[in-house]
Amino acid sequence: MRIIRSQWLWVVSILLVLGLAACGGGKSASSPTNSAPNGSTPLSIIMDAGPPSLVAQNQSAANMIFATITICTHGSTTACQTIDHIQVDTGSVGLRILSSALNGTAAPAAVLDSSSNPMAECLVFGDGHIWGSVALVDVNLGGSTLSNVPVHIIGSSTVGADPAACSTGNGPAEQTLAAFGANGILGIGNYIQDCGIYCALTTSNGQYFSCPSGTNCVSSTASLTSQVINPASLVPVDHNGVTLSFPAVTAPGAASVTGTLYFGVNTETTAGAQNNNAIGAAKILQFAPATATNAGYLTATYNGSTYSQAFIDSGSNAYFLPDSSIPTCTDSTSFYCPTNSVTKSFSLAGYNGTVASGSLVIDNADTLFSSQVANSYLNVFPTLGGPSSSAANGSSNWFDLGVPFFLGRKVYIIFENATVGGVQGPAVAF
Repeated sequence: MRIIRSQWLWVVSILLVLGLAACGGGKSASSPTNSAPNGSTPLSIIMDAGPPSLVAQNQSAANMIFATITICTHGSTTACQTIDHIQVDTGSVGLRILSSALNGTAAPAAVLDSSSNPMAECLVFGDGHIWGSVALVDVNLGGSTLSNVPVHIIGSSTVGADPAACSTGNGPAEQTLAAFGANGILGIGNYIQDCGIYCALTTSNGQYFSCPSGTNCVSSTASLTSQVINPASLVPVDHNGVTLSFPAVTAPGAASVTGTLYFGVNTETTAGAQNNNAIGAAKILQFAPATATNAGYLTATYNGSTYSQAFIDSGSNAYFLPDSSIPTCTDSTSFYCPTNSVTKSFSLAGYNGTVASGSLVIDNADTLFSSQVANSYLNVFPTLGGPSSSAANGSSNWFDLGVPFFLGRKVYIIFENATVGGVQGPAVAF
């Protein structure tokens, strides 16, 4: 996820840590308590204007998916805090919460390394970075209490300021609500840990740090059990993936739209089941393995060209794709501004050989951002697109189906090591 400013809107593109934990595995949290024995309870998700305090400052979100999450001090049912406007991101892994969003009711406990030093994490985005402590909290999710879940507390003062190894060359720190645009991230991507075996074996990984005396942090290995983990992989049932469902939105858009995050993929398929995550006729596309040149990605065909770094990502607020035939905007330069609506077809191919086709529509972003429906400015844009060269890292080889792709369909995120329909994850389906 990357946050940039476009007129009065917060807009999101891409988190750089896309699928890099391909060698993950194992769970780091304690066994959860399940209060939903017949299936995990779905989570309501919403796309709206964003955190109220930012809206009051005329800073509104564009195509950002949010959830409300409750965390607790480990073992307590009363020392809890419910936090709204946590961004839902299928392109990253782990729960990350702004320190400024915590009111002190829930007390995160520091994760310690093998030398009993507090651990910290640095995560790099396309236009900046975040830094903070790694801590344990209980998380209420899917109708269950997930115990001692390692999470990332962004901007936590307990590990001091971000060291040069985190800040140098990685853009500005995005550790305030104004800079970040959300109270945190719920990363429900395809992997279990956010770094996996690489950070468990490599000291100079640049992501995990050991902090003697709470500061003076240095790059360090992080065991799989101490890394920030995908919370959706911890629910007692329906933990092989997640299913996101939103209704269709008619162009130019809407002020808000409500959807559902179902836990599991094809695990609750009977009529009247608590989870409606049946995969039906959806095609399952497997990611390329770690040994492939396009590891962690799909392959896209678009405009007669092939792109090896293709993905579907709810943390990207637009279709980001390379198309020199569509003019970019004068005002919102990270987006496309065609004179008339542009309709394009594409196909995605998985490593398993399965191909799925679709189409997308791109409208003039400058016009969209100034549109109103029923005297309300819009925050949900089904036809927002931009050049992939303006996205994180400037890669023109990326083909990114962001939030507009999630409208009007179900998108299935299958976790690593899980098997659905005979296909082993990591994979996606639609």
